[in-house]
Amino acid sequence: LVRTIDAVEADANQAVMSAPESAFVVVCSAHPPALAVFDRPPRGTPQRKDVSGATALVDGSAALSEALGVDPRDPFASLDRLSLGAEPEFQREIAAVIRWNGGALELRPQDLLSAARRVAGEHADALRDAQSLNARVGHARRAIAASFTAELARVVADVADRTRGTRASAPIGVGGPAFAN
Repeated sequence: LVRTIDAVEADANQAVMSAPESAFVVVCSAHPPALAVFDRPPRGTPQRKDVSGATALVDGSAALSEALGVDPRDPFASLDRLSLGAEPEFQREIAAVIRWNGGALELRPQDLLSAARRVAGEHADALRDAQSLNARVGHARRAIAASFTAELARVVADVADRTRGTRASAPIGVGGPAFAN
């Protein structure tokens, strides 16, 4: 018997195989856009809950990737690679435009791009130039990417914490391209 499943469920299954003790699995994916939590009760069928706003998150991360001169087709991986060795020094500014209200994500891609340009200051126009030899431009590009990645991790942690409820100490698995899984 062959059963077809969607990509998000496949990512959740892969995460479970990596961490079978997980009571919950959080999947964050760009293709298809998804931020989903799978509750795996001790007995019974896993229940999927999609977090509203995942498409806006993916659109924003793709727009930011393009603005920073990296591949927008796999935005989470592109931003993660760019952030290597950088500090999330602009996380507060990024957090101001990625709002998690406890049930949904709110993000307007243009607000994310405006925040990136604001923190880059005089180097804003050069952010897209991945070949720039200007050390300050390179530093800003990496720090903005690191700030986005750190804020995404904080949001995912908040989603996971809210989901766990009475099973607060239960282990959580993660899956999907946002986690390189």
